[in-house]
Amino acid sequence: MITDDNKTTLSKIRFEKAEKALNEAQLTLDAGAYDSSVHKSYYTILHCIRAVLVLDGFDSKNHGQVIGRFNREYVKSGVFAEDTHKLISRAYRYRERSDYEDEFEADAEVAQQQLRDAVLFHNQTKEYLKTRY
Repeated sequence: MITDDNKTTLSKIRFEKAEKALNEAQLTLDAGAYDSSVHKSYYTILHCIRAVLVLDGFDSKNHGQVIGRFNREYVKSGVFAEDTHKLISRAYRYRERSDYEDEFEADAEVAQQQLRDAVLFHNQTKEYLKTRY
């Protein structure tokens, strides 16, 4: 259960997970493991979103619920840039394709774009969290 006392602690833990995933996305990209890099870039974004939402007392393990809530509460309201939902949606789609489509294999270009998006979102989230802690 999320209490007022542990919201900030949970947010910081989730943001640390995002930072680890971001580092792993870069390492796997450098190693040529493009599907793994796409996967880690997506989880960077997801952990960032969960770090934000937990401060409002919201938690879910359902990715669709997490993303939908974030888009409603933070993108549509203008807290995050309007086109952020496209970045999140693209990351979600590529992660699903790399995980579940037998015929899909990410290439260097896709992995690099996903990493750039993850870095951008991570930095935006970091700046936002500074206003909340």
